[in-house]
Formats: sequence, C-alpha cells, structure tokens
Amino acid sequence: QKRYMPAHDSTTIRDEPKKGPKVTVIIAKYYIGYGNSMYIRGENVGLSWDAGILMENVGNDVWVWATESTEGSEISFKLLINDEIWSAGNSIFALAGETTTVTPYF
Repeated sequence: QKRYMPAHDSTTIRDEPKKGPKVTVIIAKYYIGYGNSMYIRGENVGLSWDAGILMENVGNDVWVWATESTEGSEISFKLLINDEIWSAGNSIFALAGETTTVTPYF
C-alpha cells in the first residue's frame, strides 16, 4: 500500500490584520424638516468653531459625519441647523476613532 505525502504543508498562514487609520463617526438623530441640513462645528480632527461642515443625510432623521483621525484624541463639538442655529446645551465630547451617536435638541 502506497502512502502519499502532501507536496506542501497544509497549515494555513494568515496575514496579520491591516492597521489603517481609525475613523471617527458622529451620528446625529434629529428630524430638522425638509430643506434643512445639519452641520457640525468643534475642535480637533479637522473641525473648527468658525465654520461648520455639512453632515451627510442618510435617513429621515439621521445625519452622519466621518473622518480619519488619530485614536485617543478628544473631540469637542456642537451641531447646527443650516450652520446657523446652534444645538442647546454644552459642547458634546467624543473620542476620535470611535462612533458616537447623539440626539441633539434645539
């Protein structure tokens, strides 16, 4: 009886996961009415208190802003309707590299 040996080792070698930049995602859940847009202002990871960045409307009452960032940086931000009407209350804080969901009030 013949025995056949495999031509190569059958052990699977897996690549280590690729480490790309972390992504910071801010999700705002708020219905602002037809024709209006949600903006974000703040500091760190490309935000500014002087000019808002338009968030992407991905649902009837869901707005998203995402950016690549350095993990561990703290972000301070506020949301605005049409980059004019500021959300009420204090600034919101989040960690860069994470997803944060908020429900602002105006």
